Amino acid sequence: MPRRSRESTIEEKRRMRNQRRKRKRLSRTAREKENREMRTRKERDAYPWRKYRNTKSGPPSCKFATLQPISEKELILGQGSYGRCILKSFKRLNVLVVEKQCLMQSTKEMTLTHKNIPAIIGIQLEREPISLVKEFQGEENTSTTVKKVNSSLTSKDWLIICHDITDALAHIHSKGFLHCGLKSNNVLVTDKHGQIIDFRKACDSSFPPAKKYTFHYRHIAAEVLNGTHCSKASDVYSLGQILHEVATKQEIPMLLVNAQKCLDHKGTNNNRTNGITGLFNM
Repeated sequence: MPRRSRESTIEEKRRMRNQRRKRKRLSRTAREKENREMRTRKERDAYPWRKYRNTKSGPPSCKFATLQPISEKELILGQGSYGRCILKSFKRLNVLVVEKQCLMQSTKEMTLTHKNIPAIIGIQLEREPISLVKEFQGEENTSTTVKKVNSSLTSKDWLIICHDITDALAHIHSKGFLHCGLKSNNVLVTDKHGQIIDFRKACDSSFPPAKKYTFHYRHIAAEVLNGTHCSKASDVYSLGQILHEVATKQEIPMLLVNAQKCLDHKGTNNNRTNGITGLFNM
């Protein structure tokens, strides 16, 4: 075979070099695009309602001016690393509401409609931080969680409260979501009824998160602490911790039996769900 000329060899090398440069440019462009999309996702997750600013769809908007403080000093119902809950008056409806300043908040709560889950009235988008406006569940301008209840409730009252939160959790699961943060501080007691709150960790049950914890949290199932993804069974375990706390403090043997079923350490849906079934049948 005839040897290739010097010019053809140089041309071949130049062509291969140009192809390598093109691949590098495409790879760099793809990485930059991926980084931009990641930043956009993080911003959208931090402020999930920004997309409704210039659209007519989505949850109803609450004007900042319609939310009035009920006293000269802000009445803070609760606060944490994800924002504050402030009691205010909603002028348009003339009712008390909770303005939850949302640094992060799950949008899953918007699709839930249940008597034992506080209803969302709207979203305040005019000022930062964006806030979620929800109906107020409490008495005398205060909200009390299961952990802080000091009133003289009877065993029957506590069974009703436990039934309420169990029913609400079953509703959450029926809609295809997981709460992922159920604990006694996230259950309100109002007028002898229970209300589940704080959905910032809620997720789609089809795509549950997984995280290995370095600290032990009593309300989180053992398999989730070890890095397994959240599930309905782990939510039921968290429910069992609440039931166990109530049953122990109030000395309700019947409730304690169902709490133990929810706390089944085998981590299976069937075994733990038996605790919910038993509570519904009480």
